[in-house]
Amino acid sequence: MISEIKLLVSCFDDEPIQRWLFPNLAIRTIASTIWFHSLWTSAQKQNCIWKNKSSVAIWESPQEMNLNKGISFNTKFNFLTNELKKRKPKFPHWYLAAVATERHNRRQSSGTSVLMPVITKCDLDRVPAYLETSFPDSLKFYESLGFKLYDQFDCDSIPVWCLLR
Repeated sequence: MISEIKLLVSCFDDEPIQRWLFPNLAIRTIASTIWFHSLWTSAQKQNCIWKNKSSVAIWESPQEMNLNKGISFNTKFNFLTNELKKRKPKFPHWYLAAVATERHNRRQSSGTSVLMPVITKCDLDRVPAYLETSFPDSLKFYESLGFKLYDQFDCDSIPVWCLLR
């Protein structure tokens, strides 16, 4: 678990929203570690973590739709949480809370392999999957997996894309 949380913290370090929320690297690292540990603990109870040697995905099942987890870091975080809650689908869906792949293993299907078990389940059960991203480069990746733009908003000129499959 510790290495997976370190991977998540490392991969999300350069995410635009993470940098907006926590401009200071040391504070960002601490806050991200707390956040990802919380996500991990919740997902572990639901058996909603998929991982391989270089990637990890944390999902929330349709039965566990709780975005905030009771954590509040700062005013920006509260604003972001409220914006995400407004846009999150009100119908049952799988929610991709986080996915990360070691930088040197990207574009080698490692990330796809930790997403496909839930995507396949979504297809079989006819249940949508949903995610948000502020990484512009990830849009094509998610579109290649069948996700489409569902909604979008800005945080201080940083676009956040909400995608549904």
